[in-house]
Amino acid sequence: MKITAIEETKKGRISLFVDGEFAFSVHKDTFLRTELERDAELSPERLLEIKEQDAYVSAREKAFSLLDRKEYTEKLLKDRLMEFCEEEPAAAAVERMRELGLVNDADYGRRCAADLFHLRHYPRRRVEQELSRRGLSKDLIEEILADYSEEEETATAAGVLLKKYKNQLSCKKDIDKTIAAMLRRGFTMENIRGALEVVLETLRQEEPEESEERDFE
Repeated sequence: MKITAIEETKKGRISLFVDGEFAFSVHKDTFLRTELERDAELSPERLLEIKEQDAYVSAREKAFSLLDRKEYTEKLLKDRLMEFCEEEPAAAAVERMRELGLVNDADYGRRCAADLFHLRHYPRRRVEQELSRRGLSKDLIEEILADYSEEEETATAAGVLLKKYKNQLSCKKDIDKTIAAMLRRGFTMENIRGALEVVLETLRQEEPEESEERDFE
């Protein structure tokens, strides 16, 4: 089998023609590394090897491009790459990104959890679900969540109550509705009750003249 023509495509790849017919295109890095040239004789095995090398190079370059725009976990990056290539080159590219420190699940997970807890005020259960959805392992998630105490969970719930339900705590009926809404958000009953104690006490101090007692029991 002989390379009969080499042409650059509009997208900057190199098209290879074998025995007068288009065979496939490769990334410029692959072309330079394999030192391909016109009239070179190649075996079918060598052509397959070049295609496999190029699949990795292309996946690696795509990974660089994706990571330049946003962060990914290893799983999310692999899933994204598999929209463009097969699983093997995608996995190899992800491994290379990990070696370069461009993908770090532990660091990603800790920063993501901090944002979910402190900025979005997610409960622990919902943070766990979100980290799992992003592809973090169960062991890593447990390690990350071990940094957050029940007291912090209660404080998060109190923050949500003050922001979302401050005006819905005037009577038992409203409080019951608020409790149901907080349960749907993923907070535990224990956290909700602790948060209600904090919030109701805060509201009593802000409105000392209010005679109506708020009761959540």
